[in-house]
Amino acid sequence: NDHSGEGKDSPRGLVGHDFEKWIRDTWGGDGPFKAGGREFDGKIGDMWYEAKSGGFLDRMSPNSKEWQAFRSDMGQRLKIAKENNAVFALISNVPIPEFVKEWLVEHEILIFEMN
Repeated sequence: NDHSGEGKDSPRGLVGHDFEKWIRDTWGGDGPFKAGGREFDGKIGDMWYEAKSGGFLDRMSPNSKEWQAFRSDMGQRLKIAKENNAVFALISNVPIPEFVKEWLVEHEILIFEMN
């Protein structure tokens, strides 16, 4: 299993399901599941998470429709996680813009920046 320097050591450049698989292979836990009518990318113990990769976060600006949708989406997932006695986290393999980090911290959403 030669990953030529990438693979398990670095999630950089992985997108979508490949990044989600890297998280499971590296950190363990369970893959995608549904709760409260929402899909979650996975859970590790009592931490439920959403994985973001590629350019998703880069494209957001403070006044964009994407940002409004992201906040609504993350807020709903946070509420569902809390109702199930879980903490909620965002795991990203790209830099997270500062305004996004501030919002996440304010709402007690854990941040893992893997870049």
